[in-house]
Parts: sequence; C-alpha cells; structure tokens
Amino acid sequence: MSENIIRLIPEENYTSIPAPHMIQNLRSLLDDHAITYDIHVFDSVQFIDQGGNFEYVACPFCSEILDVAWWQEEMTRSFAHDFDDLSIHMPCCNQGTDLNRLDYHLPAGFARFVIEGRGNEDELTDLIPEMERRLGFKLTVVWARY
Repeated sequence: MSENIIRLIPEENYTSIPAPHMIQNLRSLLDDHAITYDIHVFDSVQFIDQGGNFEYVACPFCSEILDVAWWQEEMTRSFAHDFDDLSIHMPCCNQGTDLNRLDYHLPAGFARFVIEGRGNEDELTDLIPEMERRLGFKLTVVWARY
C-alpha cells in the first residue's frame, strides 16, 4: 500500500533555515490545528523528491523534456559535493541555470528545511498562507508517494 506525504520547502532560497523561534512558532500553529507533521532541518542541502509521483523534468527556458539519464548524471555530480553546486547548462538550449530551477513534474526541489505532513494534507495546505506569513517566504508543495 502506498503512502502520500506532503512536503513544504522554501520556494527560492533552498539553503536557508528559519531561526529556532520561527520553527517553534510553526510548531505552535500546527499543534493548534491538530496537524500530524514533522519538521526536518538538514546539515546540508537535500533533494526533496516526489517519489512515485515523478513524471518528468523539463527545461525552464524552452520547456523541452529532459533525458532522465542526463538529469541523473547531473544529480550524481552535484550529490558528490553535497549539493553545494547545483549549476548546470541545459543540453537543449545551452542556457545556464541550476538543478533547483528545473521544471519538475510533479514539483520537487532542494532544501535544508522541510515541513512534512501525513494524513491531513487538506488541513496542512489550508495553513500554507499563514505559514508563509510567519516564515517570511513562499513555500513549494511537493506531493510525494511511496
């Protein structure tokens, strides 16, 4: 039986971690709404994947669907350095970008900070605007299935 997980990660600054008081503020909000959640803070950048919801990866410039083998090579190269350098050149249009700016279907991304919910996805997504207000940045929703 598969499990669905909702993960919320920073939309832009994937290396940022909220201050401890901000994380505690989030915990209070989620606890007040009886949300089942985990908050993860990693020592290094992690790829926050969508598991079985992965469909494809496309170029953010020309929308060409990328060869999965090319993308995996770039991920392996970057992973070897703890995702410190996500920079890439697109094989389709030779534009410079980074792995976090690729067009992932369904969404995925890189982060050091993740809010993860199970079993109460609707309630958690309803709180996204308030969480963004408290954090001071936008969140990307990553729907994962394992």
